[in-house]
Amino acid sequence: MKTHFPPVLLIPPVQMIPLFLLILAFIAGSALAADFDEAVAAVEKRDYSTALRIFQKLAKQGNIDAERNLGLMHWRGMGVPRDARDAVKWYKRAAERGDVYSQRNLGLIYDEGGDLPLDYKEAARWYHFAAERGDPVSQLNLGILYERGKGVNQDYSEAVDWYSKAAEQNLDRAQYNLGIMYGRGLGVAKDVPESVKWFRKAAEQGDVDAQYNLGMSCHSTPGILQDYVQAYMWLELAAGKGKQQAALERDALAERMTQDQIREAQSRAWHWQPKKISESHSVNSQKEGARTPSRHAK
Repeated sequence: MKTHFPPVLLIPPVQMIPLFLLILAFIAGSALAADFDEAVAAVEKRDYSTALRIFQKLAKQGNIDAERNLGLMHWRGMGVPRDARDAVKWYKRAAERGDVYSQRNLGLIYDEGGDLPLDYKEAARWYHFAAERGDPVSQLNLGILYERGKGVNQDYSEAVDWYSKAAEQNLDRAQYNLGIMYGRGLGVAKDVPESVKWFRKAAEQGDVDAQYNLGMSCHSTPGILQDYVQAYMWLELAAGKGKQQAALERDALAERMTQDQIREAQSRAWHWQPKKISESHSVNSQKEGARTPSRHAK
């Protein structure tokens, strides 16, 4: 049986910056800190009108963090009707002065459409600004646009380049996509061991598709050391997250294993924990309040 390389499952760009991420760090020691504290407390109490009033006052003074937060509150409809156009207005004010998170969210708004028409070219432009400044989510999303040829000329090599940048920052979905590119030889020479390496990195962080592909690789890929216990463990983990094909492959694999091997694999799966990565490099530290990402096959 050959390793399964399903259609490239690419995360839609739904990683939104949390409302108050890094705000207090930006303003620590300033005369504005008390106002921000009050706004944060108001949001925690769902007193959005007070928060809006404070952010609007600070935004008039040119405060980038307030502009970004106003963009997010208009985008989500927090205390005001949901309005993507008003969100774009506030995000652009911050993004044009270099705020990377506003740049990312502008890319998202144009990428996902909804209240505004889809505009992949504009999405790519804003993602590129943020990606060049090292934002891993924007790097991933820009790679997706290059892989799909949306808003930019299709270029697998360029996609690999941006996936690599995000993957090196430990973004699990970028690591998974990079594994797919190496496994299929898209934009890079086909290299199955390199593909498996990136699947493993993503799987260790809990990416279900990477866990499935790694499980398959551990028992059925030429050139990869076969390890039925490891294979069963990864398939068990993916199956536990609802991946039905993983459950089928796990059960088929069990027929070739001893009871001792199965028990060992189940024990490893039971005790498995996602690999902890540096907070500064973890996109998970920026997911508070974000919508759960769905995944679309190409």
